[in-house]
Order: sequence, then C-alpha cells, then structure tokens
Amino acid sequence: EKCDKIALDFNQNKLCRWLRLVGIDTLLETPEEAERRCRSGSVEFALRAQKERRFLVTSSRSFSARREVQNLPHLLLPSSTSTEHAFAAVIRKTNIVVKATDALTRCVRCNGCILECDFSRATELRKQDAETKKIPHDPNVVLYECDNCKQVFWWSERDNSSAARAAKLADKLKTLAEQTLSASIDDEIQESSILLEDDVQDNAFYVEKNSLNKDFSSSHFAPDGLAPTPTTSTILLNQLTTGVSHNLGKLDSVIAPSSNFVTNYVPNFFGQIDWLFFSRSHWRLLGTRKLPTCSDLSTILGTQRTSFLPCRAWPSDHIAIVADLELLSIKEREEGGG
Repeated sequence: EKCDKIALDFNQNKLCRWLRLVGIDTLLETPEEAERRCRSGSVEFALRAQKERRFLVTSSRSFSARREVQNLPHLLLPSSTSTEHAFAAVIRKTNIVVKATDALTRCVRCNGCILECDFSRATELRKQDAETKKIPHDPNVVLYECDNCKQVFWWSERDNSSAARAAKLADKLKTLAEQTLSASIDDEIQESSILLEDDVQDNAFYVEKNSLNKDFSSSHFAPDGLAPTPTTSTILLNQLTTGVSHNLGKLDSVIAPSSNFVTNYVPNFFGQIDWLFFSRSHWRLLGTRKLPTCSDLSTILGTQRTSFLPCRAWPSDHIAIVADLELLSIKEREEGGG
C-alpha cells in the first residue's frame, strides 16, 4: 500500500519543514509524545501514525524495534544522516512524486492547508490588522491563510523575501526528489551536489522552547552568562580528536589540543542522559565557552554542514550551552556563597 502521508519523530524538525514545504502531509511528534516515548517507552505516536495511515520515520533504534513500529511501513535513519539524504531516503522509500503545484500549500508550522482568502475574509483580516500593520493592506495583494493555525501569507517578488526564499528551496527539493526517483536503487547521491541552504525558519522553534535569557542567540552560542533562572547541565564528553585547535570567537574554544571535545553525539541518542540539573544556589559560574557550529565541526567530522546547532551533531530539543561551573560545598551554600 502506497503511503503519501509521513510521520516524523520529534528530532526530525528540519526534515518536517522541508516535506511540508513541497506539500507533503507531514505529522511531527509532539514534545509531550517524545518525552513519554523516551522516558517510559510509550508507543502512542506509532499508534497515531498507524491510525492515520502514515509512513513513520525515526532515528531511534529502540523505537524502531518496537512491535508497533515494525507493523508499520517505516524508515530508520542513521543518526548521522544529513537532512538532504533523509529527504531523499523518504522520497525513495515512499515513491511520493513531488509536484510543483503542491509547493507552498502546507503550513510549515502546523501542517495545515494554506488557502487563498476570498474578498470578505481578506477584508476582515486587514481590519483586524489595522493597528499592527503586519500584513499588506493593498487590496491588490492576495492573502492566504492556514486553515489550522490561521497564520497569514502573501507573495512577494523581492528576491530576499521569505516567500521567494521558500519558493527557491521548494524548487530545489523538487529537483532532488526527481533525481532520487530517477536513480537506480544502487545509485548513491553525492551529498555535495544536493547540499541545500535552508533559511526558511519555523519561528525560532528551539529558542522558544527554552527558558534561557532573551539575549541568547542560537546562531552564535557565545552568551555572556547563564540565565538567572534554574540551572545548567554537565554535558557528555566524547573524545573525537587530539591536536586540533580552533579559534571560534571571543570565548575560549571547547576544542583544544589533547582535550575532550564537548558533545552529546552518540550513535543512538535517545535514552542517553544529557542534562543533570542543579539549583542555582548550588554552583558558581567560572566562565563560559563558545560552542562550535556545524561548520566549525566540518574539519573534524569530515562532513559538509551549513546549519547551526542544535542539529544532528547535537540532537537535542534543548539549546546547547557550555560553561565552567564549580559546585559549592554545603557550608558555602549555607553561608550564601556564590
């Protein structure tokens, strides 16, 4: 049975945006479903995918091994798979034909259908927007609206507009899908030929999900300090290389000769401990260090990346931050130290 609807685990957020961008009905696991799956082995997302007759894609080996997933048409993506190769793998496995007419017909935020507003609805939207002026008030500009989350869209011919950038990316993804379906099963698509720039963002998804201070930029990972509210973490260390040093910015690099490389990258990420929490009163901040981006890692990992963390090299729903902390003794805490 052919599946033209997809279900992705929570870690596949970027792939989800790409599939929706070309018009493919794509369900993304909710944060609550992901937490229950990782903590207690819940299979409710698999059951939801089965009920909706979706092709399930996951990067979790333990989840893919569950009977409920094995009974579904599904695909296990290696944790090191780039989004380009993941997109191609989904197209190849499902044989979904990407059509130009389907591009930009789904909301990348919620998967709803984007529909053209009739005259009365467009007039109503412009009246509601009278004060903020967030949408064009020129009656000649056609407005579109997501039938689910009610986000409003319109077309702009400017090359740097979000609509134009989304259209260009959708066109490149269509080409990639065509190349994938035309290749034989033994052909290997060269990643260098399909590496795509993706600046179609989903409202700073990762930043909104965290309680870090508002000045923290997910594009730089060089904060001046930690948020005053709860906590930070120790991070799993993985010895990847020695004798490599990079100057990654104002802060000392976490990559230094003969030192451990800071990452929680493991072949099977789910089920690993990646955050240990302490009350703010239990530690003092000694200093922060810059976390490398994917492009910084390319020399070491030997892969081509353009996106910033979080990503496959840091497959977490948390914003990553690196800091040198010192735990306080009970006596220091009682005396109000730190």
